[in-house]
Amino acid sequence: MNLIKRIQSQIKSRVKRRNELPIYKHLLLEIHDYLQQRGVYLIYVEPPFEYKIKGLSTFELERINHWVFDFNKQEENLSYLKRLYGEGVTRDYIQSVFDGGIVVHGKNRKMLLDYESKYVNIVGGRRITTGQPSSFHNTIYTHGSCTWYGNGIKDSQTIASYLQDEINKVYPNAYRVVNSAIGRASTVFDDYQCIKEQNYRHGDIVILGSFTGLYFIPRSFYVQHKIPYLECSNLFDRPHEYGEWFLDDTLHTLPQGNEVIANAVFNKLEKDLHWLSSESDLSEQNITITKSLDLPNNLTTGEKVYGDNPALLQFIQSLQPYKKEGRNGSIVMNCNPFTLGHRFLIEYAASRVDNLYIFVVEEDKSYFSFEDRISLVRQGTEDLKNVIVLPSGKFIISATTFPGYFYKDNIKDVTIDCSNDLTVFAQYIAPALDIKIRFAGEEPLDPVTNQYNEGMREILPKYGIEFQPIARKCDADSSQVISASRVRNYFESGNLDSLRSIVPPTTYRYLYDRYQMEHNVSSFNN
Repeated sequence: MNLIKRIQSQIKSRVKRRNELPIYKHLLLEIHDYLQQRGVYLIYVEPPFEYKIKGLSTFELERINHWVFDFNKQEENLSYLKRLYGEGVTRDYIQSVFDGGIVVHGKNRKMLLDYESKYVNIVGGRRITTGQPSSFHNTIYTHGSCTWYGNGIKDSQTIASYLQDEINKVYPNAYRVVNSAIGRASTVFDDYQCIKEQNYRHGDIVILGSFTGLYFIPRSFYVQHKIPYLECSNLFDRPHEYGEWFLDDTLHTLPQGNEVIANAVFNKLEKDLHWLSSESDLSEQNITITKSLDLPNNLTTGEKVYGDNPALLQFIQSLQPYKKEGRNGSIVMNCNPFTLGHRFLIEYAASRVDNLYIFVVEEDKSYFSFEDRISLVRQGTEDLKNVIVLPSGKFIISATTFPGYFYKDNIKDVTIDCSNDLTVFAQYIAPALDIKIRFAGEEPLDPVTNQYNEGMREILPKYGIEFQPIARKCDADSSQVISASRVRNYFESGNLDSLRSIVPPTTYRYLYDRYQMEHNVSSFNN
């Protein structure tokens, strides 16, 4: 894109954003109010924008106006890359720092798929922040554009990691920094959904670095509503000694740029807002510091345990009334909806243990709501006296521990990292109920679920938990596997007669009544 077309595009974009300004103002206040109600501080950190930076060098202007980094044309871009990454940069290194970061469209927002490599690691939909303390009092969550995610850099070179380094030096064991940025064309609407999915403690901090729309809100609006604001563009006014601090766009910051931004954020938090406190300060206020538990080594690279997460500790505590003596097993099911195939798996497993815990996936990202799904499981198993049906919470096959599960229909060829989810189950949830065996239906057709089964086969025995797959039940008439997807297809097509032979009576009544209601509503509207 030449300079004239680029300017024209920017003008059109700015006009559109200004027309949408009331929407973004309303959204910003909604985010602010949402966090205030939870005792969480919000600060908006505006990314560096080229048109606000004074004295850009000739090389910087050349990159901004005439160059867009093409990952597939590294040889042609080599002269640029050497000046930006150093003379010794290699093709393999460039490829490794740009790998990962696959974004999928979830039910409510874009999200990152888990990924593991030497330089880029994404766990639970979040990029790893290096240097996180094993014990801490509060958490700082960073959200925003690719500036905050960290395109083309190592985990240790993100703004979140540099900020964690600064905090560790001055306030050890006080704050953990979590990189919740999505990047890759995500918007502030995605960031808001992500914010609402997190479990906060009073005194946590959210740093919002979103690109879309918010940067047109005048600073006076932030001041009027007492929302702390930090502008980063002026940090890079020349002259300065940071060297080449961005790639092809000022939003695509390199390590030098990220370190400058992290230092500015740290200074803002420490000096202007007085939010940061040391562990000793917190102790003097009679605030208990949450200590990490004595955990075995992580199975894969990255921070993959949640022993210091109060929400997990609360969930484990909620399981205590259900703990029973004997040989205990479990199954985790989505049951979307409950079928005779599910009933067959539960009957088989229940006959082989004294007590069987059925965890119904609680995330509301399925065709049928969680409330309806767990109700159907309870109705369909009430005659099995050793079966206990429980919600899975946010730490068993959830958006926090295994986000890829909910988008498996669109990512069949992607390798999924489920070790985070299984490690949490093995380290915390299974011991809470003394679960010694976990059952699952065989899954030859669904690649994602099959990978999850293989993960259980590999990981669970390391914690003394047996894994037992169970052959799926087939329909006697068609010899097809009884699956929830078949039920949904019949339901959507109105083929209710075909449902009778593959779902329990309780599920059939629910589906029949719902279909009649939806059909009547549709007819009325038409």
